[in-house]
Amino acid sequence: MSQRLHENQSDFHSLVSFDPKKLFYFSCVARAGSFTIAEAQLGVNQSTLTRSVQQLESDLGVTLLERTGRGVILTTAGKVFIEHAQCILDNMQEAMNVIFKLQHNPGDEISIAAPNMFATLYLPQVIRNILKKYPALRMNIMEGSTGHVHERLAAGDIDIAVLVIPPRTPRIIAKKILQEQLVLIVRSDHAMANKKSIDRKEAATVELVLPASVHGSRKRINEYFEEAGVDLDIRINADSLAVTKALVCGSNLYGTILPWRACEHEIQAGKLIGIPFSPSLQRSVFIGRLRDRSPSSYAIDIAREIELAVLGKCK
Repeated sequence: MSQRLHENQSDFHSLVSFDPKKLFYFSCVARAGSFTIAEAQLGVNQSTLTRSVQQLESDLGVTLLERTGRGVILTTAGKVFIEHAQCILDNMQEAMNVIFKLQHNPGDEISIAAPNMFATLYLPQVIRNILKKYPALRMNIMEGSTGHVHERLAAGDIDIAVLVIPPRTPRIIAKKILQEQLVLIVRSDHAMANKKSIDRKEAATVELVLPASVHGSRKRINEYFEEAGVDLDIRINADSLAVTKALVCGSNLYGTILPWRACEHEIQAGKLIGIPFSPSLQRSVFIGRLRDRSPSSYAIDIAREIELAVLGKCK
């Protein structure tokens, strides 16, 4: 009994010596695939990140990251450890969020996240409609790439999310609300503007402005062209819808791939042309929430307003 107690105490002291910051830094470096990129994302000196990861590897007695000429990759032990480390970080974040809400007692509030393009096109009207019904409701609106939105939802930071890729975890319940066509968008005087449709090989000749994030629409676009073995000429990666449209409107050399409605006003004004692909290129839109969190009446109403918005019924 005494020996077992001593062993348990040793295990406890080992756990106490683990610094959550080391887990966080390790996770960020692993996901970024580079100490340099993680440094830029976190605003933390690369030497600090390196030292934290080395200390974590020393504590565990294994190598977690293999250094390469282009960055870092997870070792076998690293792949196993990061799954558990991420669960710990997610649970800590969720606990901190609960404590924060208890301390600040904000009353009724809800958090929504959506990809950049969707947020720009639809959320303003959704928010106005909801606030007419619930004037005292506090709303937290987050905008980002689909991958970032997915991560925030999975971490429990938000209540409702709009996704353009199916959920990658059973923790998320998603309802498909729309399947929409993606088309080639070019200026009305572009060399392709007179075409009724365009095949994948022809699209490879267009200088494209596409989303920088490899998730969401970009993932679907990549898959569509990879199916035909076509390499696109991607000149500019931009996650901003406003920047993308400004670049395409400003030059008859560039094109982009978006849903019709993303450029509806410019197409109606004759500035831009939308050309369907052959075969058709489509993406799906989902509303997601956490499986283990019962939706509030606000969340249910917001999900309904979002669905009406994408179906073109928002007034």
